[in-house]
Amino acid sequence: MTWWEKIERGEKIKEDARELAAFARLTFQEAFRNDRKHRFKVVEEPGPNTLIAEFALTEVVPNRIVLNALGYAAGPVAGPAGSAAANLETATTKSTVAFEGRMKDGETKEVVALFADRESQKYSPVNVKDLTWYGHARSIIREWADQFVRMASKAPTEIIKDSPPFDLRPW
Repeated sequence: MTWWEKIERGEKIKEDARELAAFARLTFQEAFRNDRKHRFKVVEEPGPNTLIAEFALTEVVPNRIVLNALGYAAGPVAGPAGSAAANLETATTKSTVAFEGRMKDGETKEVVALFADRESQKYSPVNVKDLTWYGHARSIIREWADQFVRMASKAPTEIIKDSPPFDLRPW
């Protein structure tokens, strides 16, 4: 943990990581269950004609809620000081999340694919997620789940585009 994480979250960050991992698991399962193509089915026990998806969150950096709130509060009121607070918030307080994953053959347990990604919160002028510990991380995990389902179900020549680096929705 960085000194800032120790101040803001302390030992709670370990519990947060476990909760976020459970959220990620359910989000990926839900994404496959709700896929309109229904090409894959989520099962509890691997076997023939199954793939085992293993994911590990390898980095979780919570939002800096205090700095984010100060940046919002100071912005319209303090003029240049507000701009400085906003610049500090942008430069030092990005929430990030990273994962590594692998796919295994359900019968042989042979690794058939390895993958990893690291994302930081999207740029946005105003966002309620800035005032929650893991709002941005949860959004990123939802995007990963959606992208993973699209990638697993795509045609060989189809290209899955990455999500844009900005978000204009304030929630």
